[in-house]
Formats: sequence, C-alpha cells, structure tokens
Amino acid sequence: MQPRNTSVVVTTYNQPLQLEIALASLGRQTVSGFEVVIGDDGSDERTRSLIGRLQASRLPFGLKHHWQPDEGFRAGEARNGAVRLASGDWLIFIDGDMAVHPRFVEAHLRKAAPGRVLFGARLKLNPAFSERICAQDVWGEGVEALVARSLPECRERVYAPVAEGWGEIFGGRLVQRFADRPRPFWESALNALSGVTSRRLFQKICFKSGSNFSTSRALVEKVNGFDRRFRDLSGEDGEFFWRLFHAGARPLSVLFTAVAYHLWHPENWERAGERRKRSLDLERETRAARRFRCDNGLTEGLT
Repeated sequence: MQPRNTSVVVTTYNQPLQLEIALASLGRQTVSGFEVVIGDDGSDERTRSLIGRLQASRLPFGLKHHWQPDEGFRAGEARNGAVRLASGDWLIFIDGDMAVHPRFVEAHLRKAAPGRVLFGARLKLNPAFSERICAQDVWGEGVEALVARSLPECRERVYAPVAEGWGEIFGGRLVQRFADRPRPFWESALNALSGVTSRRLFQKICFKSGSNFSTSRALVEKVNGFDRRFRDLSGEDGEFFWRLFHAGARPLSVLFTAVAYHLWHPENWERAGERRKRSLDLERETRAARRFRCDNGLTEGLT
C-alpha cells in the first residue's frame, strides 16, 4: 500500500522547544507530501505562537493545529481531535518531545498496508545531550548526526522505569542499545516471527509504544479512536492497541527502521496507586470483553 495521503499526528503539552525540534526533524524527511497535525492538550500561548510562526514560514509540509482546553491529562482526546482534523489515509503518531530520523516517515510508509498497525520505539536521550540540542542544529546537521557523534554517552541509562511486561523490558533494552540508526535486516528478522506466531503472541514480542506507531485511518475509525474515559489517566494507548488487535489489526515492528530520539524531561508515570489501578482496570475490561469499539472516542454516544 502507498497511502494517497499521510498525516503525522504530533501530541504536545507546553513543550514548545521540544516541539520545534520535532518539527525540524520532520522537515528533513526523505519523503514528502505528508502533512503534520498537532494534537495540543491545552498548551499556553508559547506553543500557539510557535505554530503560528512556523505556519507562516516555508515548511516542506502542511501544518495544522488542534487545541483543546487544559482540563487535565487528555492525550487520547488530543489525538482524537488531531485525527478529526487530519486528511491522511495513513496516520503516523509521535509525541512532541521526539526528534525523528530522516527516514522515519519512509520506514512507516514502506510497511503501510490495510489492516496493519506498525510499532516503533524511542531511543531515550539523557538530560545533558537533550539540553544542548536545538532546532537549528536539527535543520542543519540533523539529529541522527548529532546522536551518532555523541554515542554512547548521550543515551539515557534506564529506558522505562515503569515498564511492566517482559516484552516492554526486553524491547526497551534493545532500543537503548541498538536503535541508533536504521537496521532493516534486524527488523525483517523480527517480523518474520509474525508469520509463524499467533497475533496475540507477536503483539507481546513486538514492542508497543504510543509515542511511535502508525495505522490506517480506516482502522482508527473502526475502533472509534481513543477512549475518553482515560481522563487524567495514563495507559490510553495500551487500551487502544488492544481494541485494534480485537478489530483484526496485524502488528508489525518498525522498531529498527523508524528511528526516533526522545528528548529527556521528568516523567510523571505512576507505577502504582489509584489512578494506575483505574487505568489497568479499563484495559483489562477491554481485553476480557474482546471489545474493539469504544463508546466515546472520535464520536460520542455509540452503542
């Protein structure tokens, strides 16, 4: 499949410096013809001013901005709003605190096909390196060159302190050690497993990240997007992925070709506590019922 149109959905909240770096990296892609849609979870005027300035400049892509009021953590609804605004048949999702390799969009499109969901990951950069990098550097030399020159010192030591599944732990270690540049052979070897294992097993092996994945608009609409019940809760992406699997989506990995670099910032994920329990309960409910469509997502009040 070569999608007629591609939209890159970038989720952000009050990180204008990181967002500018992310957009600069999207401006250096090896393919063109895609648009970028910002899913803004209530950022202040600094982000609005940045986007307005960039929209008035000569970017190599169209730039749209969906903004919603700051009413707590609603990343899923920010993505829903961006999807409503997007025109693409194929949707690539990243977070606004990531810079991507020049072949990032190309890597996602190479494996784009009906019924697929593609999972990448993020190589996490440490505070010292993240504070030095700026959008001008990315426009000029490119994030991949900056990272390559600083390896291995620029890697964060721990990938995901709150990772719970063995697939996340194993996949996170692989990312931190090896995902510094595209490695097509390794990815082909990993995806060969998809033909000899069940979809359920492969989705455990295939590292899943809400900060780097893509799928078709048709599948996103089939599952009705992200569940709005995840207000002030993390884990909305995991529950969304289970609904994609229940809808018949085939997972494939772009772990080693759709390379993305995560700019360091303090993270607020909860390993335990009441909010974490509510999030996990919602995911377990979806898994147990084999539900593929949420009631309130892209559209409301569905039965």
